[in-house]
Amino acid sequence: MALTAPHRLGRIAAGAALAFALCILALALLEGAGVGGQLVAWMTIAVPFALYAGLGLASSTSDSAELATAGSRVAGAFAGMAAAAQWSAAAFILGAPAAPAFAAYGGPPMLMALTGGYVLAAVLIAPFLRNSCARTLPEFLGARYGGLVRLLAVAVLTVCALLLLTAFIKAAVAAAAGTLPFPEKIARAAMLAMLIVCVLPGGMAGVTATQVAEYAVLLVGALAALLMSADAPQGVPVIAAHGGIAASETVGLSPAAGVALPAAELFDNGELMLCLMTGTASLPHMLIHSMITRGMRQARASATWSLLFVIMLAMVLPAQATLAPDNAGLFSGLLGVIFLSAMLAGTSALLLTLASSLDHDLWRALPAWRAPTEAVGARRMSGLRPLMLIAAVLAAYAAQKQALEPRIMLACAFSLSAAGLFPALVLGIWWRRASAAGAAAGMVAGFALCVLYLVVSRYFPQAAIRLFGMSALLDPISGRALVDAQRVLADPGWLADVPASAANPLAGNVGWLNIDPAACGILGLAAGFATLIVVSLLGRAPPAESRAWLEALHAPGGLSGRDSPER
Repeated sequence: MALTAPHRLGRIAAGAALAFALCILALALLEGAGVGGQLVAWMTIAVPFALYAGLGLASSTSDSAELATAGSRVAGAFAGMAAAAQWSAAAFILGAPAAPAFAAYGGPPMLMALTGGYVLAAVLIAPFLRNSCARTLPEFLGARYGGLVRLLAVAVLTVCALLLLTAFIKAAVAAAAGTLPFPEKIARAAMLAMLIVCVLPGGMAGVTATQVAEYAVLLVGALAALLMSADAPQGVPVIAAHGGIAASETVGLSPAAGVALPAAELFDNGELMLCLMTGTASLPHMLIHSMITRGMRQARASATWSLLFVIMLAMVLPAQATLAPDNAGLFSGLLGVIFLSAMLAGTSALLLTLASSLDHDLWRALPAWRAPTEAVGARRMSGLRPLMLIAAVLAAYAAQKQALEPRIMLACAFSLSAAGLFPALVLGIWWRRASAAGAAAGMVAGFALCVLYLVVSRYFPQAAIRLFGMSALLDPISGRALVDAQRVLADPGWLADVPASAANPLAGNVGWLNIDPAACGILGLAAGFATLIVVSLLGRAPPAESRAWLEALHAPGGLSGRDSPER
């Protein structure tokens, strides 16, 4: 029997929670008996990660359906639990957890944005993805609009997934190196090995089983850390929202230094909140949990359960600030395992989603891979696992080389996903007149505008001001420009700094309408929706087969056994 059967997932969640609670109790007794703090911290992290590795290996399968969609048999409650574990990765980096004892700077707005994305997905998108019987998001868009849109979706998905993978791995490596401490090379190799063990053997079945266990560990660990912090009001360390670990003062109610972005308190503005909401609702690895459920009703239920589990986590998770090196022990181990479990939950789903899309929507679409039906399963597996391995290694390498902070990459990925996927997804489900030409044009317009905004404002701010009409961003408190653009441009040294270095005062501090580059998805959304609607109205209406397909999508029985509409 597969690990993703409901009764087995229930046992995994209960067993993981009980085992970790007993582990914490035993380690607390050892620490009280004088066992070294560093050894206790190591054991606190090692025990749950050994459990994750065991679940990943135990999920090994030769069934292509298990590998891709966990057999589409996961109950809504456990799909929601897995989604909540995955949510915690982005939440930590953005500082969204709202535990009263770990007051997070800007936590409530980010919590509302990320959670609001789950509401959007539950109402507008997720149930219909499950009703379509598609295995990937690009396959769904291809069935609705045609092959060109499917390829465009793969391109958007690949860029966003690689950005997120890089951000999560970079944050996890920084946390592991600061908690244990590890040299960064060893921490990176260990994270990569855990990722491979959890994902490669069982695919989505392994990802789901490990995410359910990760949620149990996150909840028990956070509750234990919350109880311990209540008994130790001074010098309490808390995980940094940016994924690093450093020395700090007591927690209090103020943020740790460096949590707020230097550019205009970035995460406190409505533009970014909207980008996070729509990005959450359109990122394929966020939507994958609706595709592994047993039907449309369970897909809706999974979204409801995910909201409940997210709220439970958000109320107890530590939010930010830091861990002093001399505070090694059970508490530091708890903080480390919480953060690393969250990052593993996010990276595993991302890795599988990216590899599945490249395999199913791109690699197998090549003429040489149009195999007979009986060979499809074997060929899917033979391509999927190597692609997962390649994607994991590339992301780990990018995390080593990439200088951007994880929260910047995260915000950019959400903006790019919102601009490139959300308009085509929502209008494709809810507007019959949406055409293939309109969807393709809208995706290109929204995504290209965001890429242009990000690249020009960061690396070519001189051209952004002189050629594209951008201006310096304003401080939200004082209303003054963050940088004197004309004075900087008058300096021959900065004028010749092309592409702009990180030290350039203009880099990332210019834009249109005072919109921070990381929130450029708001412009991409407007361009995507407008272009899709105008092109669809000016062109020919979709054929009758397409309208019939859309009606079947909304019907309770869905599209099981039904072909995609003719183009």
